[in-house]
Amino acid sequence: MVAAHREPDLPHWVNRINQQRRHWRGQPLHFTDLDERAKLRATRFIGKLPLRCFTLISHKGNMINYRNVRAERAADLRVYSDDATSFTIEPRRKLWYSHMVLKALLERATEWCLARSHRDYGEPRPVAITIAQRGGFYLDRFKTYLEKDRRNLAAGTNTLPRNLAWPVVDLDLITTAPASNVAGLQLADIVSGSFSRAVDERRFHSCDTRFVANLGWRIARKGKGRRIAGWGVTGLPWNLWEANLSADQEKLFRMFGYDDEKLVRPGPILPED
Repeated sequence: MVAAHREPDLPHWVNRINQQRRHWRGQPLHFTDLDERAKLRATRFIGKLPLRCFTLISHKGNMINYRNVRAERAADLRVYSDDATSFTIEPRRKLWYSHMVLKALLERATEWCLARSHRDYGEPRPVAITIAQRGGFYLDRFKTYLEKDRRNLAAGTNTLPRNLAWPVVDLDLITTAPASNVAGLQLADIVSGSFSRAVDERRFHSCDTRFVANLGWRIARKGKGRRIAGWGVTGLPWNLWEANLSADQEKLFRMFGYDDEKLVRPGPILPED
């Protein structure tokens, strides 16, 4: 998240990072393209910028038993017959999952923006949201998903405990773009790549938390207690002990305030003597 008046600074910030890269030839900024020294420099630099970072970490394997049937049905495709008098349903269950995860991230980010907007301007002001283009994501379907959620909230029929901060959300201001064309998306890639490197043992064979540690105070905090867990850094499933995290993965979440309640599997309830 960055203030609107700072948006013109974003290309300059990205250029500052790129100028420190060895043999840089004008390619877009991408975490996986950086060597270790450049990653450390990039994250240290971002850790000093006037912005806020929100991260949601979820391994699909962790959510293997989780289903939201209503969301699955909302994502289903209707395939009509040639005469348009009947249709069949084709499930598109992978789509609802990305919608749910992105919505959970936006719930926290927009709530922060609402509070900051009141503080800076005395009123809610709309937020521009740009999502990096990728295969399998359909912006129109995601907007429909959000609109249904807003209607459910207005009707009192929503089932989830949180919602987007709708006073600052305008669906027309939610767009997609190639990350190579948007400096802000390239900075976001450094943040997400840092967390991936800190938690994805299967891919990297170890957890390196140096890069996320450099982000420091740019990770969003909430309330007087300056809480990060479940706010600036959110892990799925909600009870992280269900994910069977390794000791190194667990260390990452503890860095950002997760405690035994979320990380340690409850033991059996023993009968009283």
